[in-house]
Parts: sequence; structure tokens; C-alpha cells
Amino acid sequence: MNREIVEAFTQLAKEKKIEKDKIAFILEDVFRTLVKKKYGDDAEFDIIVNMERGDIEIYLMKDIVDVVKDPLRQVSLEKAKEVDPTLELGEKFVEKIELKDFGLRLISQAKQLFIQRLSEFERDSIMREYEQHKGEILIGEVYQIYTGKDGKPEVVFLMHNKNELILPRSEMIPDEKYRKNESLRVLVKDVKPPNPRDERRGGGNPQIIVSRADPQFLVKLFELEIPEVYDGVVVIKNVARIPGKKSKVAVASTDERVDPVGACVGMKGVRIHSIVKELNNENIDVIAYSDDPAIFVARALQPAKPKGVEIDREKRRAIVYVPPEEVSAAVGTDGINVKLASELTEYDIEIVSTEGEKKDVQRIVRLSDLKDQIGEEIYQRLKDAGIETNRDYLALSDENIKSILSGLQGVDDKKIKRLRNIIRKASR
Repeated sequence: MNREIVEAFTQLAKEKKIEKDKIAFILEDVFRTLVKKKYGDDAEFDIIVNMERGDIEIYLMKDIVDVVKDPLRQVSLEKAKEVDPTLELGEKFVEKIELKDFGLRLISQAKQLFIQRLSEFERDSIMREYEQHKGEILIGEVYQIYTGKDGKPEVVFLMHNKNELILPRSEMIPDEKYRKNESLRVLVKDVKPPNPRDERRGGGNPQIIVSRADPQFLVKLFELEIPEVYDGVVVIKNVARIPGKKSKVAVASTDERVDPVGACVGMKGVRIHSIVKELNNENIDVIAYSDDPAIFVARALQPAKPKGVEIDREKRRAIVYVPPEEVSAAVGTDGINVKLASELTEYDIEIVSTEGEKKDVQRIVRLSDLKDQIGEEIYQRLKDAGIETNRDYLALSDENIKSILSGLQGVDDKKIKRLRNIIRKASR
């Protein structure tokens, strides 16, 4: 009888693909509850679950007395001696309990409790599994799409390893289309307990909220598509994103031989294009990070080319001077470009046209504009070293520059001094 009951319970667990040791733990917990229901909370007993034999043994400790007043907790000395003649009054008698002794009603309750414990264990396992996946990209299959009154998807349900993922509208890329049975990359954003209403009914799994709009989704795509980012050679310093429209990603290299922007964009843009395609053709600007806030702010405003930047570090404000023809590019459609640049640099950026403005503002000059004066070969060597503006150059000593340009014909101390003078003059 014990074996038949255990086998029936085990079969229920197998359907949910729960390991044997977990089944044993749940069975022990269920029958512990069962024993306490029949014999009281203070009953002394031991439960042994043997999954190899498919058997469960329950041993109940009873007090040996002269006159039995409580058969559930006491046994007479006479009966005890029939089993073990050495036993005496006041000692404990160990009685083996058969499951059939609990009766059909309690066995039925045990089955319901077992099913409940299985569901709880399954929910906890799912919670633990997806908590470990938080911030990671998974691939799910779309199986259900609910449309809102405006005709757009309100929530998309995906399946991942037979578990449901929830993609709400707030985490979708705007205007993105979804099709049943298509595979979709998503970021695990949050894992919530089951809906209390479903839990009271004995059902409901954890709510696994996923996203395609979160900036971290973009970061993880960079890690997947760009080996240098995955390996840590190129580091993502910050991300600013308006899903479906435009993103800006600031990158830096831990290896001076690796151009961080070039590594991310790839030959003919092939690397960044795969990410753009994944994001429903979202425009992505890859920005070379700089510790100099003026340089960083200027770069963050690309495609605009600022002529100068005033920085107030204390108030985290930046006034950026651009030519009239560059104002539109700096601000961007609906202010998107300057908004993202502000978010990326963490500076409040104000765009000012250079017409009529003071002329003593420290300018940012791109070395590409000085190629005719410094020479193509020197320019290329400086660019390869990550030196692209006057500020980049002037932040280094002559010895550093000489080391970078070593091996080039005609580069000596006199040439280095002349280069510095050219760049200083252009900076005024």
C-alpha cells in the first residue's frame, strides 16, 4: 500500500520534471503534515522516504503506560513487551504506521497538499531561474498577442523553455510588429511573484517581465554582436536611448591599439547594422568617451560639429556654441539629439548659435580640419591613437606626442614644437 501511494505521488512529480531528491523532500513534508493532523502537533515521529524502493516508512514514538488513555500516543506495557520484552514503563515504544491507517480522507488531503507543494516548488524554481537571468537576453517564441483599442499590441506573450514571458507595451519598441511563432530577443527586466488572485486558486506562475525598450537591451546586444565589447576590450561607459528612434552609446577602449568606435561600427558598418536591424531600424550614434567633459559633450552632439563648449562642473551645465547652419543638427528632430546628448553626458546642454556670441570661448577643433597644416601621415597616426581634437592633443606632453609619432620621417623636437604651436593657434 505504501509503495502504491508513493508511486502515484511520484508520477505526478515526474509530469512536472522534478528531480527525485526534491520529490523525497516534498513527500516528507506532506506526510509530516499528515502525521501531525492525525496524532497532534507535539507527536514524536520519524519519516524515511526511500526513492530507490519507492517506499515511505513512518515511525511513531508512543509512551509505555499501565492504562492506555490516549491510544494515539500511548501503548500498554503488555503490548510493548510482545514486540520487545526488554521494554519498561515510561520508556518509548516505536510503532510503524501504515499509510492505510490514515484513511482515505487524509490520504486524499495528502494528495491535494502534494500537488500544492509541487506547484509551489515549481513556482519557486522558475523564480530562482529567471532571477539569475535578470539583465540578460533570452530568445522567446511569440504565442499570443493582445491588441489594444488603438489597434496596436498591448501585451505580447512569449514561451521560453515552456515558461511564459510577458512583453507589455511599455517595454516594446514603438510601432514594432509582432507575429505568432516568430522568435524574438528580449531582455529579462523583472521577475514578480504570481498574481495573488491566481495563487489563491492554486495556480499562477511568476510574472517574468521582458523588455526590448530598456537601454540595457542595447548594451547586451553590443555584447552579443561585438566581440571586443564581450571580451572587455571596449567598454560601454553610458547609454541614452529613445526606443525606436535614436540611441547614443559612449564607448572607450582598454587597449590603445583598438579604436572603440571602429570596433563597434565594424567594416562598412556591418556590426552596427545588425543591431540597428534588431531594433527596428533605430538610429544609433557610437561616441568616443572622454574624461574631458567639454570634449565628451561636443562628441555627444554629433552629427553637429560644435566650435566651443563652456562647462560648469558644479552645476553640471554646458553651453555649446555651434555655427547657425549646425544648430538644427545639434538640436535634432523634436530636440531628440540634444536630449540624448544631455542624458549621455549627464550635463544640462544649452545650444547657442555662434553669431553675435563672444569670441573668446575656448574652441574645440577637430584635427581633421588641420590636416593641411599638420600633414596627412601625422594626422592618421594621431587619429589611430585616439587623438581627434585640439583638446586631446594639448592634454598630452611633447614626450607623449613624440612617442606616438615615432618612426615617421622628419619628426623631431623641432617638428613637435611646431605642431603644438599650430594646434594652440587653432584653439584660440
